[in-house]
Amino acid sequence: MSQVNTKQGASISYNWLTSIPAADKPAIAELILKVSATDPIVGFSEHVTGEEIDQYLNKLQENVEAGRSFLMVGKTADNKVICMVILVQNGSPNNCHIADMSKGMISHDYRGAGVLVQAFGSIVKKCKEHHIELLTLDVRDGTPAREIWLKCGFENYGMLDDYARIDGKIIAGHYMKQTVSDLATRLKL
Repeated sequence: MSQVNTKQGASISYNWLTSIPAADKPAIAELILKVSATDPIVGFSEHVTGEEIDQYLNKLQENVEAGRSFLMVGKTADNKVICMVILVQNGSPNNCHIADMSKGMISHDYRGAGVLVQAFGSIVKKCKEHHIELLTLDVRDGTPAREIWLKCGFENYGMLDDYARIDGKIIAGHYMKQTVSDLATRLKL
C-alpha cells in the first residue's frame, strides 16, 4: 500500500487487492457505473446495468483470487473508492514480461488532481515486483482516454477498425504500448 496526497491535498491510498472485500464491491460498482455513463470503457455500454457490473465483478474476483489479474484500488481517507486499474500479466514463459492494463478509471471528482501519475507510481512498482517490462492497453478511437494515454507516452502499435460495436455502430480501436522503464522515467517515478 502506498499513500500520497493529490494536488488538492486529499490523501489517497493505493492498494493491490488479493481479493475484493465485500464492503468494497458496491463502491467499485458505483465507480464503474458513474464512469461508464460518460466515458467509453471497452466492454461496458453507457447504459450498463447493475446485473452486468455484478457479473463482471464476480469474474474479476475469480481472476484476482487465482492470480490471473492484479487489481489496484485507490481510496480516500474516508474509504471512498476513487480509482481502479486491472493489470493482466501474460501467463506464458516467453511473454510474461508483458502486462495489459485491461481497465483503468478515475472518478470524475478526482481527475486532474494528480491521481493518474500517483497510480502509475504504484503500477510501476507492481510491474517491477513481477518482472513486467512492457505495458499494453487498448482504447477506442476518438476518445479523451486515447489522448491521455498518448500524453503519458503510450504509442500505437496497431489499430483495429472493428474494435467495438455499440448500438450497431462499428468503432475503431487502438492498441498501445510503453515500457515500464520509459513510463517511470517520463513521469519521474
